[in-house]
Amino acid sequence: MKPDLVILDIYLRDQYSGYDILREIRRRPELASVPILAFTASTMPDMEESLISEGFDGYIPKPVVRASMVSIVNEFLHKED
Repeated sequence: MKPDLVILDIYLRDQYSGYDILREIRRRPELASVPILAFTASTMPDMEESLISEGFDGYIPKPVVRASMVSIVNEFLHKED
């Protein structure tokens, strides 16, 4: 089963980071085209640019503003291929 979208926290408490999981998803041909959004509380000025250069398709900042999150998710779910 192929997801329509993945939202991935980049700082996980496990042995893997969100970056590790991102790379694993991108390695799989059947999942490579799935949009992946980073989810983070980091407030670095160039965070979105950095995440996109790492392979994420977009970014959802924490704390979550519901309307903003819905807008970002809808943007990726309704993108034309």
